[in-house]
Amino acid sequence: MNNLQQKISFILLVFISTLAAHSQKVADDLTVTSFEFIRDVENKISSSTLLKEEFKPIDEKDLNWGSENGWYWFKITLDLKESEEGVYHFKVPSIHIKSFSLFQHSNDSIKYLGTSGNDIHIIEKPELERLTSVPAKFNKGENTFYIQTFFWHEAYFPLTVVDNITYQRNNISTLAFSGSYFGFALLVIILNLFMYFTFNEKVYLYYVYFLFATSASIFYDDGFFSYFFPGIIKYYDFIEMLLHWLCGVTAALFSFTFLRINSVMPHIKKWFYIALFIAAGLYIGSLLLDNFYLFRSAGYLMSSLLIGCWLLCWYIATKYSYAYILVIAYLILLFSSIGHFALRVTGYQFIEITSNQVKFGGIIEMLILGTALLYRFKFIKRENHDIRNQLEHYVRELQNVASSKEQTLQESVDQISTSHNLSKRETEVLLELSKGYTNKQIGEALHISIATVKFHTSNIYTKLDVSNRSEVIEKVT
Repeated sequence: MNNLQQKISFILLVFISTLAAHSQKVADDLTVTSFEFIRDVENKISSSTLLKEEFKPIDEKDLNWGSENGWYWFKITLDLKESEEGVYHFKVPSIHIKSFSLFQHSNDSIKYLGTSGNDIHIIEKPELERLTSVPAKFNKGENTFYIQTFFWHEAYFPLTVVDNITYQRNNISTLAFSGSYFGFALLVIILNLFMYFTFNEKVYLYYVYFLFATSASIFYDDGFFSYFFPGIIKYYDFIEMLLHWLCGVTAALFSFTFLRINSVMPHIKKWFYIALFIAAGLYIGSLLLDNFYLFRSAGYLMSSLLIGCWLLCWYIATKYSYAYILVIAYLILLFSSIGHFALRVTGYQFIEITSNQVKFGGIIEMLILGTALLYRFKFIKRENHDIRNQLEHYVRELQNVASSKEQTLQESVDQISTSHNLSKRETEVLLELSKGYTNKQIGEALHISIATVKFHTSNIYTKLDVSNRSEVIEKVT
């Protein structure tokens, strides 16, 4: 167990060490000479009035304005160092960019280059693009561009500018890695379904639900819905809220079953269910009222729920050692959830977790949880074996006691039979009477009729000088 914890801790350390705060990234051949922005609260600024607007400088290492969402304009001037003129891509790897329009400033005029974003159909985007990207032709020297962006959720702008070859290579590698993740997740789901039908353990089924919900959430966040379900763009906001809520529900169900919470803290479940009910109300209110603050509150509540599950694991680990593995697995989930989702709406993006890092963490988590389920199975099997041994020991003791009592009763009956000159059949009837049997039961045990039983019983009463069964039993015992 110690070796396993060391290996898992090492993998976790590697994962955490890859995290860093996001800053705006550009190709090596480009230099950012200026980067400015202006918030267009009322959406009044147009391309015709851009040149008259006063833009504010941006800290390139802090491109997150948190809940101050809505319409923004960005002005960026890039200097092409060498004579490597060509096509570069303005890319924003975020599912929450609803609209991204690119303009180029040239000869005192503004030229429209294209629009992308989450609300744009896949056929209108560059090849292999799932999220937000618009290409632009760069010339040697300074190139000034304006970007109009609409943030529905958090105002987070992780802008990258890369050349066409790098852009295509990154898209292909990201698709390959995503395919590996989802393929591995599908394999784990099939394996756990097999385990569920083999052992009839609900914990495997709840893990399938949990893994499906988290993988579907990553699938959505990666922009794959635009590939496979382009016709439901208008429902994306609802789908995102539903997936986030289902992640919380399935995490709670899996945790409660895995930790055997009913036998330790059965009353804690209702507080989790109340939190889930409140979160559902906030999500519905956010959707109906088009209110981001309700969405943000629901997100905070879901993150708190996940922290609650993690703390619960710590507590249960003091009783069941296999829960320590779940503590480590949920820690990875916490980093991914808080760094990739929750922190962005606060505006304090001190740690940046990319989509690939979320999937990498997901693969590690699947491996750890697979180990946890196996260890839990062995733990419960050993526990059941111990319980079975104890039960067998108790049964043997009860059998010994019963045998001892029966032997004592037989000796007492034999003594009375000798002293009161009972016949063999009367002795047999007396023994059954002493056990509290009825006439019918005595007849069945000795294979005689009820009338014969009554006859012998009457003789026993006379010889023992008693008038009822209670006195017979009292005399024998």
